[in-house]
Parts: sequence; C-alpha cells; structure tokens
Amino acid sequence: MNILIDQILNQRQKDTLLAGLGRDPTPAEVAMVSAMWSEHCGYTHSRHFLKTLPREGEHVLAGPGENAGIIRLHDQLAVAFKIESHNHPSAVVPYQGAATGVGGILRDIFTMGSEPIALMNSLHFDIRDHRGKWIAEHVVDGIADYGNCTGIPTVGGEYSSYPWYVDNPLVNVVCAGLLKPEQVLKASTAQVGDRVLYFGNKTGRDGIAGAIFASLNLTEATREQKSAVQVGDPFMGKLIMQATLELIRAGVPSAMQDMGAAGITCSTSEIAHNSGLGITVELDAVPVRAPGITAEEILLSESQERMLATVPPDRLAQAEEILNRYPLDYAWIGVIEETPDMVVRFQNETVASAPLDLLIDGCPVEDYADLTDDVLRAGKERASDLSGIAGTGRPLLGGKPSTNPEPPTLSALLEVYAETSHYASARHIYEQFDYEINQRTLGGPGDDHTLMYDAASERTVAFTLHSRSPWTLQHAYRGTRAVLAAAWRRSIAAGAYPLGLSNCLNYPSADRRETMIDFGGTTLAMKEFCEALGIPVTGGNVSFYNESEVGAIAPTPVFVLVGDSVLGPDRYRYAGAEGQLYLLGTPDLTAGDVYALWRLRQDGTLSGATVPTVDFAQEHQVGQALLDLYRAYPGAFAMRDVGKGGVFKRILEQFARADRDVVLNDDLPAALPDVLLGEGPCTYLLFVPDATTLEWPAALQAAGIRPLGRVTAGDGKLLAPAVELDLLKYRARADKSLEPHWIDQLELAP
Repeated sequence: MNILIDQILNQRQKDTLLAGLGRDPTPAEVAMVSAMWSEHCGYTHSRHFLKTLPREGEHVLAGPGENAGIIRLHDQLAVAFKIESHNHPSAVVPYQGAATGVGGILRDIFTMGSEPIALMNSLHFDIRDHRGKWIAEHVVDGIADYGNCTGIPTVGGEYSSYPWYVDNPLVNVVCAGLLKPEQVLKASTAQVGDRVLYFGNKTGRDGIAGAIFASLNLTEATREQKSAVQVGDPFMGKLIMQATLELIRAGVPSAMQDMGAAGITCSTSEIAHNSGLGITVELDAVPVRAPGITAEEILLSESQERMLATVPPDRLAQAEEILNRYPLDYAWIGVIEETPDMVVRFQNETVASAPLDLLIDGCPVEDYADLTDDVLRAGKERASDLSGIAGTGRPLLGGKPSTNPEPPTLSALLEVYAETSHYASARHIYEQFDYEINQRTLGGPGDDHTLMYDAASERTVAFTLHSRSPWTLQHAYRGTRAVLAAAWRRSIAAGAYPLGLSNCLNYPSADRRETMIDFGGTTLAMKEFCEALGIPVTGGNVSFYNESEVGAIAPTPVFVLVGDSVLGPDRYRYAGAEGQLYLLGTPDLTAGDVYALWRLRQDGTLSGATVPTVDFAQEHQVGQALLDLYRAYPGAFAMRDVGKGGVFKRILEQFARADRDVVLNDDLPAALPDVLLGEGPCTYLLFVPDATTLEWPAALQAAGIRPLGRVTAGDGKLLAPAVELDLLKYRARADKSLEPHWIDQLELAP
C-alpha cells in the first residue's frame, strides 16, 4: 500500500497537502488523501473538460455529483441510470472484477431510491489472444452470476473484439431503475445532528486501495496488487438492496451513499461535504472481519455490499427495527457536524482531522487552458501510424503486411464479416444472463437497443448503448461526433427522443499530452452534441491509464442514452411478411467497421478508413421526422439504424428465412459494397409490409429516402445485380457461437 501511495502523490500534491493542513499529515490522512486525490476519485486531469458539459434540463431530477442521474419521464415515473467502468480489476481478476462492477452499479441505482430493473454492459476484448479469451470467459461468468443471483435482468449491451484491447479489456456496466419523482433520495441532504449508519457486509482487507490501483497503468508490479480487487457477494447485495429500498420508502434516511471507490473515506466525506456540513467517524464502531486491521486499512478498504446513510435522531429506532429483519451487520459509526471538517477516531485517538474542502476539492487540478477548441477540433489524425496502440502494426491474420493492397472485393469483405466475433450471434454471451425476469423486457439481448415496459404507467423506456473505437482512434473529436450521431440514430429507431446521456470515457495514460488532446476532443464533441439536440449529461465515469507494457487502448468513449419511447408491446414484429425496403442516407464503405477490420487484417493499420462527417441539425431533422412517422403509423412498419455491419447485418438478422428472398433494386444508390457494408450520416433501413401504405414526411423526402429492394417469396437468398448470396449460410456462420466451447470458435489465431 505504501508503494502505491508514493506513486499516486506527486510533489505538487504533497506540497498542497502540507499547506492545507499547516502541519505534517498523519498516516491516516495520507491514506485518505491518496485515495481521494487519485484520478479515479479526484478527476484531476479530466475536471477541466468535464465542467464544460451541459447538465441542466427540464427532465433532470439528479445530475452529476449524485450516485446516479435521474430523468423524469412524466409526473408519475422517473428513471435512474448510470454507467461505470471496472477495467483494471477485470484485467487482473476477471470474474470478481466484472461481478463487483455489477454490484457497484446496482448500489448506485437503489441508493437513489430507485428499484433496479435492467443491467447492460459494454465489453471489449481481443479474443485472438489466449489471455484475452480467458478474460472474456470469466468476465461474462462474473456478470452473469452476480446479475442472476440478485434477480436483475441483463437485457442488452455491446461486445467487440479489436487488437488494442489485447492486454487491457474494457468492462463497462450500466444499470437502470424506475421510481416515482417524489421518491428521489440524494447524497447531499444530510442534516446537522444526523447519526451515520453503516450497514451490509463487514469490512475486510479486500479491495484496499482499489481507487489508487485504478489510477495506474497496468504493469507487472501493479498486476500483483490482487488485494486491490474486491470480492463480490451477490446474495448480500440483494439483501442490502431490499433493506435500502425499505428504509427509503419508510422515509428513514435523510441522505444515502453507497461505499464504492475509496470505501468509508469517500462515502463519509462526500455525504457530509455535498450537504455543506462536516462529519465525525468512529472507526472502532465499524464491523470488521479481519483481526488487527488498521485505521488506514479500514479507511481504504473497498469490501463490497456496504452502505452508508444519515438518519435524524428521532428515526434511529425505526431504522434499527427495519434492519433487524435482515441478516446483515449494521452500526452507528458517526455523526454529522456543523463544522465542515472530517474527524476520524480510532482506538481512543484522533487519527485524522482535515477540512473537507481540502480532502475533496483541494487536489491540484491540471489546467489545459492551452488546449483550445481549435486545437481539440484539429486533434491528432491516426490512420497509417498507430504507434503506441496495442496490437496494431501487423496483419491480424499473420504473414507479411500488404503494401497498398487492392480495393477489397465484396467476397473478401464478407469473409471478414463472417470471421469477426462481434458480428456473430451474441447468444454465447446473453444466454448466460436471465434477461426476462420481472417480465418488463420488450425484445432482449441481441437487439440494437433495449426497451423496458412499465405496465403501471403504460410507458416504454428505451436504453441505447454505443461506442466505436476505430472511429475515435482515427480522430477523437470527429470520431466522437460520429459515435454520438450513431447512438442518436439507434435511439430514434427505438422510438425515443433521448432525454439524458451518461458516459464512460476509457482512455490511456492521462500523463501524456496526446491522451488529453483526445480526451478534450471527445468532451468538446459531447458538448456540441448535447447543446445541439438539447440532451443534458446526467453523469458519467472516466477511466484513464488503460495501457500496459504491450501498448495502449484506442480511445473508447461509451455512451448511454435514455428516452421515453413511443413504441410498446404492440410494436411491429417482422413475421415473414413480404414488403418493400427503403434506405435513408448514403452509406460509405470506408466509414464502415467491416472495412476497418479488413485494413487491420491487411497491414495492422486503418489507412484508407474514414470517419463519417455528421451534421447534428440534419440528424435531428431526420430523426424527428421518423419519430413522427412512428406515431402516425403505430405498429405498422419496422425501422433499424444502419450501424456496425451495415445494411447486410440488418438484412441477415431481420429477413434471413428459408421462405424469403431479399431482392435489391438494379439502380442502387452506390456500389454494392457501400450499400451493404458501408455506414454514414442519417442512415436508416425501413421495411414496409405490402399491407401498409406510408406517406413519407417532407423531411424524409428531402433527405432522399428511396426504395432499396423487396422482401419476397424465395429460399433464403440475397439477390443483387450480378450477386447471389445464401443468407442462411451466412447466418449459420454467425450462429457458430452456439457450439459448446464458444470462445474457441471465434476468430482465427494470429
């Protein structure tokens, strides 16, 4: 632990701490500051950029700074949602790293008074690598076991395999919950004289200094810090969820916070500071399971399934009456004070006494005033030169690099498609999850978006999760704009205008200027997107230092959009009808993911690949017209956004049947590879059954909606000018993951 403290406190931080205290710090104070001033808790590098994001909106009930963001859908229903990373723990101990990521995000949601209804995940590996395969298997097991044991369905997400995740997997977990607007409980409403309530598991030595560990590059030395990885207990997780919700519904706590990163240190200090007050903490009262545990270990332990609440004196008996019904530990470990200091006592001594302003806001924050908007928009172009990015610079399939390869044929591109695991059926992942429990899920994993139906309010909530690392690797600012536009289209296809956005920003070391130019470009693009479309940022997470001796990850921002969908249980479901296909937008092959993977297989670069240039005003106009169409013709037609895998992936998923053919028109809007595998702005695929006649809004006519082809009687073929493809064979290859040892069936070893 002392080694990690020496690594995390630089000279500037040490000087600031000494000046703020006016004396030498105690060992407990050094431990507390090391955690709270780490990048994971203190956002020392990212705060300069994050403060520029729009956070206000008429639907926002809780935003950044709270445990989760909350959006009001209407007077009787609100949705809480958040995304968090557990990348470093999952790289070292994949099962527990992923499982505790699920447990932590669940606590963030029910701490706000919201009943969790759905889990999602964004998983990124390189499964060509044997260690990458092992990590992927155990991460999926950890997510499945924790979610299934707590009874919260895992209803969707995304999975990708790219070479830059070879030694640094990304495990980002999302949770959403429903509540009534008047049930919101924040972590900033404690009152002077409140007693501080600890309940849940006992405190042990697992997860000590986890926040510090997550703020370091992965090296052989840091990989040995396995004690920094928490150990999950899903059954206790379910108990504290039930106990927490009962306490909140009974009106017992004045404020509540879960114990996540930095454990007791963070939860106690933040609940007091956010309320504008102070706190005294008695560590001797904390339930512990490790004999001889020190004050520093108690303060930095990240043992899982622990909660913190503040309770007015007249409600103490009521709190104990409720908690006595559950087999868990609880204790009164402190009191909320008027003076804004944090005082920590242990074994009849004061081991720490510091101003909360110093502990929480006193960390020196990096100033990037020289990184102006013009600098960030210019950014750094990457295509042929991917030096420093893990797993690149060599062909993915081995052999000699191809210099100036010939443009790919359609058959070569389709071969890449068929051999890429993130185009295969995701059943090997989601069949391990219970995704229908509680019977709210419309559709399920494998869909491009997630719809959850609330029968009481008769409303459908749409959740969209999206990232695209080849775009953000080529250019962070333009790539992020393209990713956000793609997420917007996915939400529109789900029938929802997004009301709020959360994010998980996964980047390499923040100590390099190149990383911060990329990071600043991403936040600038996010700001422009949110301002253009009126979507507030309700919260998020930053994960730096995702790199190791083998190289760095590609910048990978992951975005979650939440909206009130116009779709419901009666939405259109394709059941083999014949009809017309229409295409919006003009897909470009070089902007597509399949082309990027083909280039990586040729020479380990993205040379020739492009990033779509998007116009948010145009995206808004087209998206609003499509939502109006959904409202005008409820349940009458199907719509999909054209994302990763292009039109071909949508045709394969939706229309590959033994009794149907897809026949494309002779006058295609572009070359066949562009039409089938390209991507671009405002791109949607619509299917209108013969029994339905639609009148296209003027905005769609102006955007150039045009017939693409027909779904008609046949035997499972895709027929285009001079091309005939057997869709059933391609789908069978995509379903190869149904074989027993799924991870060994995917992609060819290098």
